[in-house]
Amino acid sequence: FALRAADPQNYYAVQFVVTKPGPLPEVRVLRYPVVKGRIGSKSELPIPLSLRPDTLYQVLATVRGDQYTVSINGQVVDTWSDPILPTGGVGFFAEKGASFRLRWVRVVDKDDFLGWICSQFSPNTADSKASR
Repeated sequence: FALRAADPQNYYAVQFVVTKPGPLPEVRVLRYPVVKGRIGSKSELPIPLSLRPDTLYQVLATVRGDQYTVSINGQVVDTWSDPILPTGGVGFFAEKGASFRLRWVRVVDKDDFLGWICSQFSPNTADSKASR
């Protein structure tokens, strides 16, 4: 998936990569910035969970300022800080020939109480009454 996606040339990529297939595969989280269409420095970490190919998982990505956190089923699998992409949305991508299953997406902006109050008066947010 993509975080802080300003356009197809500027975003933070996060991928789950199977490095050892099988009934209990080894999976790693790979992340890197894409700025002006160029891939930046990559970081890859093992995911400390037993993941199965026949199971759906809840993935949560949280971005606050320049702080990023990615968790799977409530367990943090990666966290980092990077000010290079200060704004942008979310998106999804797959390399040619790859596939993934996406069951549900929820994007929350301003998830504190004041942000929720403001969202009730803005027609441009998914949580506002005007968009329901």
